[in-house]
Amino acid sequence: MELEHPQLRHAARFLALSFEPVVDIVPMQQELQADFFEICSDPERRTYQAFGLPRVDTLALVARRTLFFYLRQALRGRVQRGVGSDIHQMGGDFVLDRAGSVRFAHVSSEPADRPEARAMVQELASWS
Repeated sequence: MELEHPQLRHAARFLALSFEPVVDIVPMQQELQADFFEICSDPERRTYQAFGLPRVDTLALVARRTLFFYLRQALRGRVQRGVGSDIHQMGGDFVLDRAGSVRFAHVSSEPADRPEARAMVQELASWS
C-alpha cells in the first residue's frame, strides 16, 4: 500500500491501534503490506480510554448507515473476515503533532463513522 503523498512520510509517524493481542495483529500487518505505518496493540485499552473512545450498544451496530456501509464494502469485494473480540468498542482517528498535541480528532459513534482521509492529510500538509 502506498501513501498518496510521499512527502508526508517524513512529516508524521503513522500508527494504527488495536485492542487485539500482538499475536493477532502481526498477520494483519503482513497481509496489508503497509510500509508507512505500524499497528500497535493496546489490549488494556488505556489509549482508547485516554482519547475517550466509547463502547456502543448493539443498536448502533445495526444502524442503517452501518448496514449500508458494509453492504457497499461487500459489493466492492471488501468483505470483512470475521469479527474482532469486541464489536462494541469504537475507534477514532487522530493526528498528533511531534509535541503530542492533538491537531485533528474524530471519535467514531458507530462502525461506519469515519472521517475523510483527505481531512487528515490536509491537516498534515498544513504543518509544512
